[in-house]
Amino acid sequence: MIAAARPLAVTAAALRRLPVWPVSIWLVLVVSGLITRPPLSPIESEPFSLAWWMWQEGALLPSTVEGLEAQPPLLFWLIHLGWAIFGVSEVWARLVTPLTALAALMLIGPAARLIWPERPEAAPLAGVVLVGSGGFTLFSGLTVFNMPLLLFVLLGLYGVALARRGKAVGWALFGVGLGLGFLMNGPVALMHLLPLPLLTRLWMDANRQPRWAGWYVGLGFAILLGALISLTWIAPSLAVGGMPHLMAALFDPIALGLADFGPWYWFLLALPLALYPWLWWRTLWRAAQRQLRRHPEEGLRFCGTAAAISGGVALIAGDRQFQDLLPALPALALIAARLLAAQGGKPKDFHAVIPGLFALFVGLVFFLLNIVPVAHLDSVWREFIDDDNLPIWLGGISQVSGLVLLGGGYLLAQMTPREIFSRTVQVALLPVLLVTTLNIEFLFSLRRFFDLEPVAQQIHSLQQQGAPVAVFGGYRGEFDFSGRLEQPLTVIDEPSAVLDWAKANENGIIVSYFQGSVLRLPGQPLKLGIVGNSWTALWSASTIQETDGTVLQPRF
Repeated sequence: MIAAARPLAVTAAALRRLPVWPVSIWLVLVVSGLITRPPLSPIESEPFSLAWWMWQEGALLPSTVEGLEAQPPLLFWLIHLGWAIFGVSEVWARLVTPLTALAALMLIGPAARLIWPERPEAAPLAGVVLVGSGGFTLFSGLTVFNMPLLLFVLLGLYGVALARRGKAVGWALFGVGLGLGFLMNGPVALMHLLPLPLLTRLWMDANRQPRWAGWYVGLGFAILLGALISLTWIAPSLAVGGMPHLMAALFDPIALGLADFGPWYWFLLALPLALYPWLWWRTLWRAAQRQLRRHPEEGLRFCGTAAAISGGVALIAGDRQFQDLLPALPALALIAARLLAAQGGKPKDFHAVIPGLFALFVGLVFFLLNIVPVAHLDSVWREFIDDDNLPIWLGGISQVSGLVLLGGGYLLAQMTPREIFSRTVQVALLPVLLVTTLNIEFLFSLRRFFDLEPVAQQIHSLQQQGAPVAVFGGYRGEFDFSGRLEQPLTVIDEPSAVLDWAKANENGIIVSYFQGSVLRLPGQPLKLGIVGNSWTALWSASTIQETDGTVLQPRF
């Protein structure tokens, strides 16, 4: 009886140690997204397409499937593991990266306790700050490579902090983070992790430095362990195509994160959103101002160095997309938690008004979209912005989201809780309100603009009937997994090549994308659909030939 009760006691104790608020917020974000929102194209459709064709062909690596580029394989392996256990499903494919986000929320509290054992109140604050960061809130429910990398960077940071305390297991954890990060994001993961234990003189106290021989021996062991883990990718690549294939896999622009550079000033736009609402919260700025009056302690220098490294990698070696900033969030959340842990005082009236203004502004915009005619907005947009039309889905915004954001943002901004933890939770709920409202908007009106399944199922049916299907223009796997296609689509880039293909495949179908009005189409498509901001049309080969390819224009 006693033996049976012991596992229950251990489980109950573990549940009591759960970070309740971060886990609850994570549940709201993930469950609302799974229920209301389809996979977003091309952010999620592309990795799902890669995973699908690997599964179909029984391939171990993406690069061994014809037509697919070299990619780090860990995300696909995790998706395949769930499919092998539960069967092929969209739910599991969409749960892999959210589960890594949950693991990060479980780990950041112990990391804060390890770095600042004298400040136990920093641990619960760290989880709330992380889950309430705009970048984490937005991407924790999406399938992106940088969310698992966030976990592995945090694991590496935790390992270095343990090694700093003289615990050899820390180097093992750092090596695991190094190896798994490499399998998830390629060599760019090493750029996030390796500099931290090498730049010790930037963050270590001069009077508490370890024995350097032991430090670098431990680091060498961690690198060796990471290299052994990485062999699960390197060895099959060598076996498949030898050294040229391995070099192509390791130094592919996608694996290095060096593809499609955006402008440097992208960070000026991305940072306020990724760090919303904390960057706009006066309470945190006041706490930082008090800390600046004193010499920063080792823990703050340690986390500051880690955040600077990840921010620098995102700027220099990333493709400068929003999600490139995700690996910097754990270190920044730890810094914010430490600053807030020293923050006391009485509740301040309207302390959350400034970050709450953004939610109120978005709510007001959504509300006005249901008052001002979209045609008028479109004419203003084309006059002052560019010649393109407004996004197709903008006219589908309902009044529900505006009312929820206006009401919810106003109530959250007005609350004045006394404890710093409660005030932090209050502010963290602002981005949660924004993302959850967006998910609800998919339920009411936006889903039809982003749901790939109707067109994908039509393509699947056509293939089942024996009709060859090709795509004109850029294609990023939008319909492969949604339609469970059994044959890859032929991708054609040139209009003249489409005409040749149509002549050679009289019963063939061409998929094309266009913008503008469906009323001005020069032919009758077999099916019309919407993929994000573009219309999608399925044209028969005979229509392509009869119109001499004019139905393939990008705008009508």
